[in-house]
Amino acid sequence: MVIDAHGHLGHWSFPVESLSSEGLIKQMDQYNIDYTIVSSSLAVRYDIKGGNEELHTELKKHPRLKGYVTVNLHYPKESIYELYKYLDMSHSERLFIGVKIHPMMNNLRFDSSSGMLIAKAINDLDVPVLIHTYGSEIESPKQVVEVMKHFEHLKIILAHSGGFDWQLAVLISQNLDQV
Repeated sequence: MVIDAHGHLGHWSFPVESLSSEGLIKQMDQYNIDYTIVSSSLAVRYDIKGGNEELHTELKKHPRLKGYVTVNLHYPKESIYELYKYLDMSHSERLFIGVKIHPMMNNLRFDSSSGMLIAKAINDLDVPVLIHTYGSEIESPKQVVEVMKHFEHLKIILAHSGGFDWQLAVLISQNLDQV
């Protein structure tokens, strides 16, 4: 079984194809991918409530797609509400199976005070979190170290494996079992 753990639905400002659910499934078929876990581009870029709701509608139609609830580090109360709305149910009923955090789009690190509030909710819900990492200080893999000191059972996926900081991401993953 092949699972793509990092996909997006919708328009991006980057020079990549904007995919609908149907377009993504067509690509999955082309590359023999059984499932893809996706986040909403709208939720990542602008509107967590509208984007997560739009994604929920798509997930109901396409059983090969599972979702990440996208949160915004600037809005911990609203983000925690979104987490419980989509993740606080039995595993068999869930269409969303984890959480997406994009510090660069939020211009705020996960190890911020609001990030810690969100991390507690994620930890309590016992789901993985996919965090965008690449190369700038705001999206450095280092930001998970402090979070992991407080939430030892939190499961973290470093999207893009740290990007330009890939060696740091490898070092962190070798020293933290949950990464």
